[in-house]
Amino acid sequence: MKWTELPADEIIRFYVSERKYSTEIARIYRAGEGTILHLLRKHNIPIRDRNKSRTITVDAKELRRLYIDEHLNSFEVATRLGMTFTTVLHKLRECGIPARDSHNGLDKKTSIDLTSLPSIIVNPRYRHTPYGREPIGDVQCPMCRRTRTLTLSTARAQEIDKQHGRCSRCASKARTSQLDLEAIYRLYSTDHIPVDSIAARYGVSDHTIYAHLKRAGLPIRTKGETHTINYRNAHPNKGTIDSPTLGDIRRGTEVGLLDKSYYVFVQCPECKQTRWQGMSHFKKQGPTCLACAVDPRVNNKGNLIAPIVGDIQRGPDIGRTGRFYTRVACPECHTERWESSCHVAKHPRCRPCAARIMGQNRRREKSPNWRGGRTQQLYPFDFNHRLKQKILKRDHYHCQWCGSVYTSRNPLPCHHIDSNKHNLDERNLVSLCRRCHGRTQFHAEYWQGILSALVIGRYYSRKPSSSHQEPSLIPALRSYQEVA
Repeated sequence: MKWTELPADEIIRFYVSERKYSTEIARIYRAGEGTILHLLRKHNIPIRDRNKSRTITVDAKELRRLYIDEHLNSFEVATRLGMTFTTVLHKLRECGIPARDSHNGLDKKTSIDLTSLPSIIVNPRYRHTPYGREPIGDVQCPMCRRTRTLTLSTARAQEIDKQHGRCSRCASKARTSQLDLEAIYRLYSTDHIPVDSIAARYGVSDHTIYAHLKRAGLPIRTKGETHTINYRNAHPNKGTIDSPTLGDIRRGTEVGLLDKSYYVFVQCPECKQTRWQGMSHFKKQGPTCLACAVDPRVNNKGNLIAPIVGDIQRGPDIGRTGRFYTRVACPECHTERWESSCHVAKHPRCRPCAARIMGQNRRREKSPNWRGGRTQQLYPFDFNHRLKQKILKRDHYHCQWCGSVYTSRNPLPCHHIDSNKHNLDERNLVSLCRRCHGRTQFHAEYWQGILSALVIGRYYSRKPSSSHQEPSLIPALRSYQEVA
């Protein structure tokens, strides 16, 4: 629908006065949201931003009083103002209030006594900041003799005392100078111990060990190579490359492959075939080959002529088009059949038993469409073809909800709005297509109010529509709102 065909006055009233969204207006007029927005822009109507309705406003003076004067943290301020602590942090940033750091000495958890500090911290004092006083002190590194001013807290003072006042660079050099480089080379080259184990033994990072190994010119092993070397040392190869033995480990290049990773010589327990299998695949899948691992027929106890419950066969082998089928037995009648393997858990019963049990579970009160037996009432004699044609002619041979046209393939049933078959008032009858008529079987009270307002607003209001085209839904919805 073009924007020029829409009633601009009503749309502007809905959008400006009643504060409706453009999506709601588009749903009423069965138009696109872009069409409604284009019409509003053509009439110089400012478009609202939906995010502004969710914007939280906070008084800057109140926020400054709670966060600075009363010295509450962000969680306590959020509880006081009824919002999340992240919103409080955003509002602090907008108002230009600096957020406190976790090392701030004014917090109760990190507050310290300046008289009980280690002797390595010289000239402890307080420094004034925009949000209060902050304890600081001077620390001199014993190695590089560089003096630096640090923010103090209980944890920070313990860390400075543990490092003996050294800076981060000098502390790293001190840890590195205590390493036994010859022992590290022996552990890595001869004993084949991983780098992370060596780093944990000396209390340093993996990067430090790698740096020493690269400086010594030793080749760095790939991930998983240490385990393979240890395994080969504990279980040496018993065969040769031409005649390998089960359990032998070789590199891919040694057995004629382009891969440098390790391969193990295994035998499939199903088909008894031997092959070289990658070490990573061997850990995940075991010695079973791919063909035996994918084919589920290896565990069958019967055959195609005399199958047993639990057997699995391919679809072409049993005359089906699917991939795999499982032999199952119905728990009700105990008849055996082939069922698709992906549907075995969903359909344990055969079709006759499933239909019979479903029918028993959906009869009368158990049915989701049960309405107290009103559907068994007989239609009165006056509800005849003449009355139905009169209602169709009144509704201009259109479905009053979706607007579909009456044809031989799309008949329009005559629906009773209040579900009373003996109420033949024309205001209680409406033409609906089969799809819309099926919708009215659920939530009867909801549809009764909408359809009643729709029929009264279209054909029985004070100012009926003079055109014979399908009228708009606006009068009907307006009448429905007045009735509600």
